[in-house]
Amino acid sequence: MNKPVDIKIDVRLPKDHKAVSAHITETGHVVFRDATGRTVEPLSTMHTVSYKRQKGPKVQSSQTSVGIGATVGGLEELCKYESVISIDTNSKVINGKKVSVACFLRCKFHNEGDGNFRVKADEHVNFYEFHNVTGNPELLAILKVSQDILRVHGTPNIAFITDTELGNHHGYISRALPIYGDALLPDGFNIIYASADTGHHALNQLIKFCDKQATGFFEALERGELPLQEFLKLHGCGETEYRYFARDGFVIDNPIVKQSFEIHQGTTVALYGIRD
Repeated sequence: MNKPVDIKIDVRLPKDHKAVSAHITETGHVVFRDATGRTVEPLSTMHTVSYKRQKGPKVQSSQTSVGIGATVGGLEELCKYESVISIDTNSKVINGKKVSVACFLRCKFHNEGDGNFRVKADEHVNFYEFHNVTGNPELLAILKVSQDILRVHGTPNIAFITDTELGNHHGYISRALPIYGDALLPDGFNIIYASADTGHHALNQLIKFCDKQATGFFEALERGELPLQEFLKLHGCGETEYRYFARDGFVIDNPIVKQSFEIHQGTTVALYGIRD
């Protein structure tokens, strides 16, 4: 049985438009109309899924999208990106040194129609091993991967899926807060939150996979099974060193994600308009 969840969709509308009605179509799209009955297209939407618990809501996923409408399921919004990169980072102290391992996997979502979405993954599962990170190692990993992409790519349209620092995501996305040190999240990148602890959305499954792979990397590291590879200094990050590994041949066994447009009993959907 599906656990009841709360779906909250925050919508920012153009300043010269006012939506007076909203409804959810049979395909799960949220449509806003003005007093004349015309459709009002949102400037941005934030789609958040959570469930109630005694100490407060537990967020399962949260994604902000610009220039695209909202859906109840949240999968169609992912198709606008040329790729999404799930990334999870684990840290522990080994021989008195803080070691952090970031696992990241690059995917692309395709809308196949009839509620079917295909997830095509890169065959490489990637790892960065960092030593002596002074801040949040997952934010450093996001910055490092984005800089790597920019060196070989024009302005991209890529989203990172992460389970860290949800409360600061708006600041990172708006570039009001630096993501690591003094560096802002580079243009062309977005950040999506997904929990590795709970949730059955494709975002949650991707984060859980990366978390498991990072744990396996640590186990191989402690058993001495990794090939010898030189550490490199990370420019502008003090004493932080890093090295890169990749495992080839990754394939998703069942790449089709079925999006249900049914709202299960106990699930609530709340729509909010945001004004500047």
